[in-house]
Amino acid sequence: MKRKLDTYFYKSQRAWIEDDSPLKILVKSRQTGFSWCNSYRLVRLVSARGARLDAYISSRDQHQARLQVEDCRHWADLMNIGFTDLGDVLLDGDTNVSAYVLQFANGRRIYSLSSNPNALAGKRGHVTLDEFALHADQRLLYRVAKPVTMWGGQLSIISTHRGATTLFNQIILSIKQSKNPSLNHNLGPNLNLNPAGDAAPLAQRMGEGSGVRAASDCQLSTPNSQLAFGSQWSLHEVPIQKAVEEGIVERINKKTGATESRDVFLKRLEAECIDKEQWLQEYCCIPADENAAFFSYEILDACTDPLLRLMTLPELLNHITNHVLPSTLNSKLSTLPGPRRCSQTQSLRH
Repeated sequence: MKRKLDTYFYKSQRAWIEDDSPLKILVKSRQTGFSWCNSYRLVRLVSARGARLDAYISSRDQHQARLQVEDCRHWADLMNIGFTDLGDVLLDGDTNVSAYVLQFANGRRIYSLSSNPNALAGKRGHVTLDEFALHADQRLLYRVAKPVTMWGGQLSIISTHRGATTLFNQIILSIKQSKNPSLNHNLGPNLNLNPAGDAAPLAQRMGEGSGVRAASDCQLSTPNSQLAFGSQWSLHEVPIQKAVEEGIVERINKKTGATESRDVFLKRLEAECIDKEQWLQEYCCIPADENAAFFSYEILDACTDPLLRLMTLPELLNHITNHVLPSTLNSKLSTLPGPRRCSQTQSLRH
């Protein structure tokens, strides 16, 4: 199977599969088949004789987690690798965290789970963070996921962009700057490693709050420390144009029965986008300029939390009466001079 990779995967997919770097990151166009090829890579890695570590795939939601394990099943079947499908396994009864699990003959497992960072706490193995830029709290997820790989595991991050201010984009920029230290001087304001103009180090933006760590403790506030962080990574970039050059249109035509040329395929995709920003971000690996947006992607993603709900009108009025108005009144009274404050308070009591 390994000798026939070109039958199943185009060049950039093969490069991703064969990259054994401890830290690797991929920025890609949508629907270019990298979750698919990464599933093959994990099956081959975890099922191997003598494999020491399990693998964990963190997806955006339960539906994506199920699709990931189905891809793993497909590749195991195709390579005649024996496995047991353990189904949806409860990992933590207290938090109700579960994962879809495949177990191979060597005892090693692939766990496919949703994006809850707590699901990775205390684990050891290889980690894939799929569609990382879409996660509501990228810094927390990275902070929990990275130690999982400390005993020889690989950390792989796969995503399409979701704005210029994401941690995903900051990591990519630090990698590029490590290869070309003068690059940051030529970047626009939205492509700075701290896009909001924040002087906080990248390590702090990953979730280390101010005052939690000493200033000299692994902070990435200096150019040299940013370069050191970026230099640890292997970067893969696959915009739709590159995937097309490497044969994705012909593979799509074979699956669908279509007969589109490469040029017609690209023109159709761009024509179907609602604006230039969608085309550049979703297909061309160029993050959207969030300065032009009233709400950032991170704010919008936070609003997709399934635990959030709108207050009913009685609940809203109760909240205003019991919390908002007293707090506002106390704030106003605290600014009044002493005697006036006393008379004002007495008048309120009457």
